[in-house]
Amino acid sequence: MNLNRRAAWIAVISAVPFVALAFYSWIKAVVDKSVPTYEVYLFGDVIYLLGSPLTLIVLGLPFYAGRHLSDGDNWWAIPLVDFLFILQWII
Repeated sequence: MNLNRRAAWIAVISAVPFVALAFYSWIKAVVDKSVPTYEVYLFGDVIYLLGSPLTLIVLGLPFYAGRHLSDGDNWWAIPLVDFLFILQWII
């Protein structure tokens, strides 16, 4: 069973706007303190849930690790969730 390159590229191109919007909201939550941080993070989380079940590996971390993601986790959480989101759309 081979990967259809055309379908994979269409999936990546379709997923990129969602990833960009969710990435922007998570960064805005950290940088801009004039907006409610919780609501902006929640907006990004809802977008990333379109890539479930793979994105739930990171977003479900509170259930597995016993702690919630913090601003200090963004250095690894954002790229990993972005990668998993695009991978889920390819699959």
